[in-house]
Amino acid sequence: MLNVREGTFETNSSSAHNMVVVEDSQLEKWKNGEIFYVEDGNRFVSKYEKEKYDLQLLGELVLEHADDNVYQDEICEAIKGNRLKEYVKEMIDDDIWYVDSYDRPLSFEEWQNVWENRELEEDHTTYTTPKGEKIHIYCQYGYDG
Repeated sequence: MLNVREGTFETNSSSAHNMVVVEDSQLEKWKNGEIFYVEDGNRFVSKYEKEKYDLQLLGELVLEHADDNVYQDEICEAIKGNRLKEYVKEMIDDDIWYVDSYDRPLSFEEWQNVWENRELEEDHTTYTTPKGEKIHIYCQYGYDG
């Protein structure tokens, strides 16, 4: 077994396995948009940290594409119209500009969409520990290739 990303396990087989374990109180905050999940670090971040990340990503994407003749005018127009955030979001949502979901803070809904797009088998179990703590376990498994 080879550990590539913290909080995940991978084998040399062609199957894929993912697991997220979340406490009941965290799940509620996640669903309410108070915290966001970063799959790569297997951690939750605050709304402030997500906004900070989003601004950094916006700047990186604009700089990456600013020299491209195809996007120069559109970027300038978005800046002039004070709609740069919306423009970048549209480019990401339309799969024109790529952003890896593994290191992006995701809302619960965004995370569910990412998981659904992986086309793996899914399972969700709620478990109460002997101390009475409720945890939710989300798993994905199957062939990923």
